[in-house]
Amino acid sequence: EAHRGAETEKMDDPWAPSGSGVNGGITSGDMGAPGLQNATRSDLPAIMNGDFGKAFEQSFKEYAQRPENKALLEKHQKKEFKKAGRLARKAKYAEFQDKVLSADYDAQKNIAPYLENCVLR
Repeated sequence: EAHRGAETEKMDDPWAPSGSGVNGGITSGDMGAPGLQNATRSDLPAIMNGDFGKAFEQSFKEYAQRPENKALLEKHQKKEFKKAGRLARKAKYAEFQDKVLSADYDAQKNIAPYLENCVLR
């Protein structure tokens, strides 16, 4: 009987806006407008005229200004910077590869030794 009573007791909802969420009190209730992943067809006019993004921008600015989130944001920015660098290098490589492959046979044959040596690449 005691076990059955424990099952019916209502547990606290971990997703309820309580101000004690991860990242220093940020909870779903504190974030203002829903993100685009939660947008519905009725949100489309606000998305198209930019009002939807303004509410998100404001809530993100508030989040970014909290000192407890500074380390997390810096870590994410470093990660994005590294990813952008990798993408830039891949784009340059693809552009160079396209130029080499579009060159005539003799030009490709002349540049091949440089491409095979990692120092000269």
